[in-house]
Amino acid sequence: MATAEVTSPDAALVVESANKVFPRGKGGDLQVLQDVSLTVAKGEVVTIVGPSGCGKSTLLTACAGLTKLTSGRILVHGKEVRRPGPERSVVFQHASLLPWRSVRGNIAYGMEMQRSASKGERKERVDWALELVGLENFADSYPNQLSGGMQQRVNLGRALATRPEVLLMDEPFGALDAMTKTRLQLEVSKISSETKATIIFVTHDIEEAVLLGDRVVVMSARPGRISRIFDVATPRPRGDDFAESETFVSLRREIRLCIYAPDDQRDPAGMGLVGSG
Repeated sequence: MATAEVTSPDAALVVESANKVFPRGKGGDLQVLQDVSLTVAKGEVVTIVGPSGCGKSTLLTACAGLTKLTSGRILVHGKEVRRPGPERSVVFQHASLLPWRSVRGNIAYGMEMQRSASKGERKERVDWALELVGLENFADSYPNQLSGGMQQRVNLGRALATRPEVLLMDEPFGALDAMTKTRLQLEVSKISSETKATIIFVTHDIEEAVLLGDRVVVMSARPGRISRIFDVATPRPRGDDFAESETFVSLRREIRLCIYAPDDQRDPAGMGLVGSG
């Protein structure tokens, strides 16, 4: 179930030998990423999982241009990432909406900051995003009138309205209850299929990673390296049938073993525990 790297000339995002070290003075430097290389094809959804502190979010913020690598580089459609840019949008765990703006106003905010569209085009994009995330009936509501799940939908709509080439998502559903999380997972799966967006999705939830990703990237404990990459061959969007399938259960087990089993307890191929049958 593991797969080799994608090497398509139409790659949306390429990470080349990324290293990140945080200086800590007398405490010694802290290496968070070590020689991470990854290629993401246009329109692909790649999910990233790994133990806490392995550098998943650091890698994502580096892709966003919010964190500078110590060495290596990241390219989006062949252009090196040096700072945040309009071709990338980020969805964080917390919605961070402007409380004095309506849903419509919050979704429009990113475009206003980028000055990337005329007033008429902004309205069209906002209407499109509202329908896409299912909030067309709440366009004039304010954040304090919305549930946590609805606020995160606004956050997603704001990111999508800028029409990014790459959408970066950092545990966007981690703070939500199980039912809302499931609903939004299905929403993202549907949106990714409809918009053909390239998505990098960081999560600590293995089931979420398998449900959403075309490939699941497993990172090692700090310093974070890519341990393995798993293909998820089932077409998106995926629902309850897939979550109950043998494919899903098998992938979930193999990924869990890859993350948590000590190296000396894995077989040489990394496919399971030695002696586990």
